Amino acid sequence: MESPYVLSRIFMITLNRQDYPLLLCICLLSSLILTGISSEEIDFIAQSEENILLAFEKVREAEKAGANVSELIEELNEALTLLHEAKTCFINGDLEKAAEKVSRSNNIVDDVKAKAIFLKDSAYAQAKNSYMLSFLTFIIGAPSIILATIVVWKWFKRKEHKCKFNRGN
Repeated sequence: MESPYVLSRIFMITLNRQDYPLLLCICLLSSLILTGISSEEIDFIAQSEENILLAFEKVREAEKAGANVSELIEELNEALTLLHEAKTCFINGDLEKAAEKVSRSNNIVDDVKAKAIFLKDSAYAQAKNSYMLSFLTFIIGAPSIILATIVVWKWFKRKEHKCKFNRGN
């Protein structure tokens, strides 16, 4: 009979690299189930992760609109760090501390979502104002340049005509 090490080695070789995250999730969930943690507690952290993903999407939308989102990214990183700490507390069985960290993370994420929406709207408004200013500048500037060119051309024509007339006498 082969040793357990060899059997586990054979099992790991047959897995593809894409299967490792799935295997890790199965191990994590089975360890959580074996420790007697309820699905409500697992859902609390999963909802927080979804909340962070939604906030990230809002930040991406704000960035696409032209807003500076570096501060929001830092705040999201802080929320992710708190969520990671909450998961660690959760696995260690300190549910009260985990809930407090998840709550703080959710507060930061909600704040980031609100700021991202505001920045996106501000960026769109600024782009619209910039477009209108450019359009008005073109509408007023182009005819002004054409009119000024015609006036200067006529002035030079008149000067040229006067010079010819004066030379002729």
